[in-house]
Amino acid sequence: MTDVNKNQGRIVWVIAGSAAACFLAGAVLALQPLLKPAPPLPSSPRTGRELVAVLGKQRPDEFGLPAYPMAFRFHSSVSEPGREYISASYSVRRGNAKEIAGYYRGKLAAKGWKFQRQLAETTKPGAVLIKGLRQQWLSKDGKQKLSVLVLDDLQGDRTAQVLLDRGPVEPADAGK
Repeated sequence: MTDVNKNQGRIVWVIAGSAAACFLAGAVLALQPLLKPAPPLPSSPRTGRELVAVLGKQRPDEFGLPAYPMAFRFHSSVSEPGREYISASYSVRRGNAKEIAGYYRGKLAAKGWKFQRQLAETTKPGAVLIKGLRQQWLSKDGKQKLSVLVLDDLQGDRTAQVLLDRGPVEPADAGK
């Protein structure tokens, strides 16, 4: 191989390497907004310390909240320290939004929660429109709020999904 051919081969590799480096740099810049860390949870109203979410598969009854009898596939998120914010979700094998919402009206009222309102909900994850109900509750002492979202979601082995969100009443919530 002559010196000219060797130099041409080196030039080809330099150009290919430069193109790959430019492509990689462009990909990193394009994906940078997606790679940013999630914003931190709010500070604890009680302690002022930043909250940390702890993910798990705990049932709602582990947080003092009822779970519908046909519940399965549990997911949870708990703020630490203090467990001020709790989110628990699960799928339901049999039951629809209206039946499950009725179950929660009875169970939560029996536990001392004060019913505030029930609203129709719709969501469209992709091409399918899913309907359901959202209930809002206030604890007996007025310091905690609870949202119960029940969606009719006939997919695979489930007929519905339930999401429970509990947290402290914020000053902005007081007038609602």
